[in-house]
Amino acid sequence: MSSEFPATSPRRRFFDSLLNLHQTELVFTLNKDSEDTIQLSYYLNSKSDIQPQTNSNYNYYGFFQLFSDFFLPIISNPPLLNDGFFQQIPSHVNKCNQEELINDDSTSTLKSTPESTPKQERDTPVSKDEPLWLKQATGALEKGDMELCQTGVGGTYFVLHGNKKIAIFKPIDQEPGAINNPKNKMVVPLLPPGKGGLREAAAYKLDKNNFTGIPETFFVEVTTPQGVVNGSLQKYLENVGDCNDYGANKFSIDNVHRIGIFDIRSLNMDRNDENLIIVKNAKEESLSLIPIDHAFCFPEKIDPYFNWQFWSQAKKPFSQETLDFISSINVLEDAQMLIDMGLDEKSVENTIASTLLLIKMASEGKTLFDISLAVTGKNSKLLQILEVLQQNQTKIEEESCANINNPTTQIEKLLLFKNRVESVLNTDL
Repeated sequence: MSSEFPATSPRRRFFDSLLNLHQTELVFTLNKDSEDTIQLSYYLNSKSDIQPQTNSNYNYYGFFQLFSDFFLPIISNPPLLNDGFFQQIPSHVNKCNQEELINDDSTSTLKSTPESTPKQERDTPVSKDEPLWLKQATGALEKGDMELCQTGVGGTYFVLHGNKKIAIFKPIDQEPGAINNPKNKMVVPLLPPGKGGLREAAAYKLDKNNFTGIPETFFVEVTTPQGVVNGSLQKYLENVGDCNDYGANKFSIDNVHRIGIFDIRSLNMDRNDENLIIVKNAKEESLSLIPIDHAFCFPEKIDPYFNWQFWSQAKKPFSQETLDFISSINVLEDAQMLIDMGLDEKSVENTIASTLLLIKMASEGKTLFDISLAVTGKNSKLLQILEVLQQNQTKIEEESCANINNPTTQIEKLLLFKNRVESVLNTDL
């Protein structure tokens, strides 16, 4: 099926209104290759340096990401960077009717799809396979059945099914620092607003086999009574409080180690007591830490914070099961997944470097505490590694990547960076 956006199409008028601000013409057609893929052909007539491309395949999320990250920045006074193109539209742009945009037959809106091939990574599952709580939560959001959580620094909502909390919804236009944040408690957020929801979903994806215990989290687009909204949607877990309410010695060594491993890999900037909720196991009468709130993971500038860093559990040896997990991490596969989800290349490179450092130090018998010291602080070993890479880029490429002289694909670029990090790790800093 192939269709070209007609001049009267609501989406065509929407894009034209944006591009006319910069006297830029966008010519494009869309081919609906399958239920999950659209093919975009386009070219730009502009004084900008953007090079024309044609016949590019995108899943629906990738299509929206393209317009957000690629086309919108050419507009003067661009909106806050975000993961859709319906939210942060400049006030001087004449918006099309949102319902028209959603119902426009020329293309399709985001919808839940299952895990797919690496080339078409998706955040949310297919309708027939999606968990019951997700169906109920999206339905509740469409009806406006949610209430603002009074804690935290951003727009966080409890999603209600009847009187029961079933999910946590965080709209990207209400993140700390965003223009619609109802609280405005954090004037300068740890990371720029607009991609926190994406990072929340990426954190769950990185937690393979739920090793860390991050609750199910998806990046979704829903039509609420206030309009179309993008954000993270996380399953709500009944809990008995957070880390503030209990002493650190209440939790098992493995529980702390698993959270610590994730935080080191993602370079979490905000692992505080409130971001670890407590779930009680009724049968064993034990307490477990559940990590939440991952909007400040995967930073470009490294400045992590770990509340568990000086706990006694962090200074205990890893179990064999934990060591086996660390050694089984597929660094390239995870990096490609994060890229496919839309994370910045620099953020992903930092994750590659921190993960390789984790793997090496764990294999040498170092503790979680030792490894945390290697990634925190202004003179951390991780920062030294990245500085060496920057200073000796040409030399390291020649020595460690002889088989990839001119990397062209994303996976080749990731492999190139991985090899460079490993080369530095094998030297004395």
